[in-house]
Amino acid sequence: MASPTSTSASAGARGGTGTGTAGGDLLAQVSNLELTRETGGSGRIERESLRTGSSGSGFIVSPDGYIVTNAHVVFTGSDPQQLLLQSLAGQLQADLVEEVSSYYQIPQEEREQAIEILFTKLLNYFQQNGQITDVSMDHFVLNGVAAPGDDLQVRAWPAVKRKEGTVYETVGGETTWGRDVAVIKIERDDLPSVTLGDSDDVEVGEGVFIIGYPGFRLEQFFNADETLEPTVTQGVVSAKRTLRTGIEAIQTDAAINHGNSGGPVYNMDGEVIGLATFGAGPEVGIEAIKFAMPIDLAKEYLRELNVENSSGEMDRAYEEALAAYWEGDCGRATELLEDVLTLYPGHPYAEEYINECERATGQS
Repeated sequence: MASPTSTSASAGARGGTGTGTAGGDLLAQVSNLELTRETGGSGRIERESLRTGSSGSGFIVSPDGYIVTNAHVVFTGSDPQQLLLQSLAGQLQADLVEEVSSYYQIPQEEREQAIEILFTKLLNYFQQNGQITDVSMDHFVLNGVAAPGDDLQVRAWPAVKRKEGTVYETVGGETTWGRDVAVIKIERDDLPSVTLGDSDDVEVGEGVFIIGYPGFRLEQFFNADETLEPTVTQGVVSAKRTLRTGIEAIQTDAAINHGNSGGPVYNMDGEVIGLATFGAGPEVGIEAIKFAMPIDLAKEYLRELNVENSSGEMDRAYEEALAAYWEGDCGRATELLEDVLTLYPGHPYAEEYINECERATGQS
């Protein structure tokens, strides 16, 4: 996610202004409008902060905070300046739609033409005279669930990229999907981690399930008004497709939606065998077919970083607590779950099981 950036420009305008219902006159005046840079004492600099970004999913592979996700989730290969310019353009267009729609009583077609003309003039002016400055690219990680009203900025953990592949590559003059894998690091201990499998052992027809956060939007991070929780989709491996890069992608009919990117694809033994990555798309008539990057790509990067896929003390305590819970031993389960919360105060489910045990004990 890109952090706030300051933009600045000064402008003056020459040309007619129009009100009322004279649509044709208004379009002529808008077309003749000229934006000029004001260099005299009456000019002023307009500044505004912008944020833009995207969200995705990922999974923790070691208790000390190494996380695997897609490279495109962490903006690999993207130009922050261009991303912010796109954000500015979208905001500018929305402002023009609101302003023109409320101020000018003209037919819809002419209103759209006026908006397009003004938008083009203002954007061209900014590209010639404005600046995008103080750009920074920051990454944050959220774990578990969040209720409406939770301050996600406080809960988020800052992360840094440690290793990243390429989102796209050109092979034989054609663009194809690249090694869309990244490893990021947060400074935390005793985190819950997944178990990595072997993507070479994946067979067509075997069941898989995908966990991720589809639909999570950037504005929710700054103004949370909905519940944030992961979802699970299930399907089968329908094929293994070799990309032009030689990567053997895993094809599945399990749903992969926006926000799922980078999330773990599990086999039925609970091992992660891939990263939810991309879909074929409706334009080729096979919208239901999705693809995952093989986990072996991520394991290569982890080896280069000397990172071992492992579980820690907290994970072991949680597994023992769940075993005790399902055996009906709420006393032992609660004791272990309290140890879990001591090691990892933000554990998303330990408190729920403790509450379940308290309710069960109260009813017995």
